[in-house]
Amino acid sequence: RALASSLAADLPRAASSGRIAICISEAAAAPLRPFDFTEIRIAAAPDEPAMLSALGKPAAPV
Repeated sequence: RALASSLAADLPRAASSGRIAICISEAAAAPLRPFDFTEIRIAAAPDEPAMLSALGKPAAPV
């Protein structure tokens, strides 16, 4: 969550456009919601295998 908050503080709003964010939890995703990400994916569990699974294939061309 701290990383997401730091990223949200420093990331220009336009930098998120057309990109997919992968988050370890809903709490970690919360600071990123105001941005214009094409999609924010939440891992099914807070672990590496779930994060890799969340990467999957993009729903739209990136």
